[in-house]
This record gives sequence, C-alpha cells and structure tokens, in this order.
Amino acid sequence: MQTINISALDTLFFRGGKPFTMGQETTGSGLFPPSPSVIYGALRTAYFADNQMDFKQFQMNVKDATEHLTVRHIAYLKRAKRTSKLYFPAPLDLITEDKKAKDKKAFLLQAEDLKKDEISNSKTPQILRIGTDKPKVEDLSDAFISEDTLEEYLNSPSNKDFLFENLEDFITVEPKVGVGLNRKTRTAEEGQLYFIGMTRPRNKENIIFDINITFSDLELPDNGVLRMGGEGKGATYQVTTPMQQLQPDFESTTFKLYLSTPTLFKAGWLPKWIDKDTFTGTFPNTNTKVKLTTCAIGKPVSIGGFDVKKQQPKPMLRAVPAGSVYYFEIENGNIKDIIDALKKSPSICEYREKEGFGLGFIGKIK
Repeated sequence: MQTINISALDTLFFRGGKPFTMGQETTGSGLFPPSPSVIYGALRTAYFADNQMDFKQFQMNVKDATEHLTVRHIAYLKRAKRTSKLYFPAPLDLITEDKKAKDKKAFLLQAEDLKKDEISNSKTPQILRIGTDKPKVEDLSDAFISEDTLEEYLNSPSNKDFLFENLEDFITVEPKVGVGLNRKTRTAEEGQLYFIGMTRPRNKENIIFDINITFSDLELPDNGVLRMGGEGKGATYQVTTPMQQLQPDFESTTFKLYLSTPTLFKAGWLPKWIDKDTFTGTFPNTNTKVKLTTCAIGKPVSIGGFDVKKQQPKPMLRAVPAGSVYYFEIENGNIKDIIDALKKSPSICEYREKEGFGLGFIGKIK
C-alpha cells in the first residue's frame, strides 16, 4: 500500500458534465476537485509510463497489470511554508449563517421525527431541522474541513461550531481562450473560439492544495511525474506517510455514514441494500440490519470518463456528491461489525468502487 501527494506543475482543467461544443456554447465548465476516476486514470498512466512491456500487454488485451489497483483514501493537503494539514469535503449536515464571513463557523442540523401535522416530500421517518434562532443559513457545498475537525465531527458532535474553509480560498481560477484546429491542416477553424476556466491549486498567499491518495495493489517509484485532466497537464507526485485512519470512538445503536468522495448507487440516491418502502436493509459486508432515518444529500454530480481499452467515452452517470451524510439506526447487530467492514473495504459504492468512489467514515449522532 502506498500514499502519495500529487502537486500540480501548472493550471489544471477537469471537465464537468455540462455539454460543451466550440462555436456553439463557447464557455466550458470545469470542476475541482477532480472525480476519483481521473485520479485513478492518472495512477494507471504513471505506472504504464514506467512499465512499457506491461502497457503493450494491456494494448493487446493479454494482461492488465493495473486491474487490481484500488484507491482506499482521497484527501487534500493544504501546504504553507512550514505547515501542512489534510482537508476533506465538508459534511452536508453542517450549515452556516454566512459562507463569506471572515470567521467561518458551521453548526449541525438536528435530526428529529417528522410530525403528523407537517407536510413534507421526505420519505424518511426523520428530517434535519434548523434551529429557530437561525433565520438565514447556507449549505457547505464547495467547502472543506480539516482532518482535526472531521475527527471531532465524527466522534464528538455537539452544539459547538465547526470551522471550515471555502474551496475558493485554496485555488485560483485563470481564464483561457483557445481556438479549435483543423485535424488535417492543423490550422485554426473558423467559428471555433472557446473559453474555459483553468484551475491553479494555489492561492494568492502561495498556499498549495495537493491531492493526497492511498492506494493498494500497485507500486509506483517514490517520486515522479504524471499527467492529469484535460490537455494532459503535468503534475509531480511524492510518496509520503499515510494518514492515520480515523477510528470511531463510541458505541451506539445509531450512527451516521459520511461520504468523502462521490458515490454511485444504481437506484440514484438510495443504496440498493436499503428497501425503498421500509428503508431497512443489511449494511454491506456485514450481518447487521439497519434502518435509514434521514439524510443530507447535495445535488447529483455527473461522472464520465474515457475507456482506453475500448477507445470510447464511458457512459455518463449521476453520483451522490462528496459530503453527503446518511443517518442510520441499528435494528439487529452492532456497530463494531460495520466499523470493521469499512476498515477492510472503505467503499460502499455499487460499481467502479476500486476507483475511489464511495469512500465513507462512520460517525456518532448527537
């Protein structure tokens, strides 16, 4: 098992799900952080660049030396001159009164039973409520919390505030104007002007925002160069000390599942192991029966990609976004079995789980 930090050498561009055709819709939308599949592809490409014989076997469909590669952890490393700290997407059951405030503090929504006289389109038995003393709030999409804050959020939820940072505090978006080229003559095509926003994972104070990954069943050199995203921009990587696994430190019949990466469920927002009528099911890789009581889910994100072996785009899929949180109640079994299951297999994704989708952490419910 290896852990590496990936640091961009230049601006990066990761395509979003919005259609983009030069000359028609001239603005291309990008996203950051990249999809786990982009990181997965970069790791495979870096391996094949150093192992040409394995790549030839892959091209001839003889053997894929990277077929067992599994991404087990994805976080983001904030690097300043003398300090560094890991960050994760902010849980979506945290909200704030003002995302732009200088003092960035968030607080927990409260899970409560849905009253009989209340009208709601929620199908779960509970909903997440905002206190009456908070008349105006904002969600924490495109926000991050530190590793220390995440550990506190998972093990010691309380009425105290949780500190967060906005994504825009870590990156700089730089505009780029380009023009499409004729594939035969390599000259500019008329009416093919386009505009995209490139992302530089570094802010004006020279704070760098790296990607921190732990993976198994693949061995890379201790340092090197790889390509990422649109235009194959360069990045360096360096083997580093793995993050200490966040250990749930509580015993309870209720818990929350926080998803640190986008997650692909065949039924949309609901895992297939949860019955859509009773909201009960058996947690993956355990015999523990649980009931979904409520959840905090953001807008779905589009996941695509390119199949190198088939030389064609992969089907566009809709994923539950990173930061989404599911609340559960244990009906039969114990939480230790669930904790142990996630240690062995940290992804609860229903397909493409090796790529790093669906990485989750168990947390305590207040």
